[in-house]
Amino acid sequence: MDVETIDALCDAINEFNGGIVVVTHDQRLIEECECDLWVVEKQGVTKWEAGFDDYKEDILRQLEDEAAKEAAIRQEKIEASAKTKAEKVARLASKLKKK
Repeated sequence: MDVETIDALCDAINEFNGGIVVVTHDQRLIEECECDLWVVEKQGVTKWEAGFDDYKEDILRQLEDEAAKEAAIRQEKIEASAKTKAEKVARLASKLKKK
């Protein structure tokens, strides 16, 4: 949706007195509507009491944690590979010295 459409939709939602469910990934729509935030993930639904800014920070923390874990796993694999290569080189060098 373009900016004007989002603005019009937010105005309509905020003026409406009944209940409404809006499913969106649009940050502007979430921030501009005077509504409760519910997060649908991991086969469940949770009301996010702390607000959208806190939700964004939580998502960033999760992404950073996942990236750190993946980096640690990659580093372990690199170190294991380097160790294996060093052992192979050492065995080869030992065989060459014996000749």
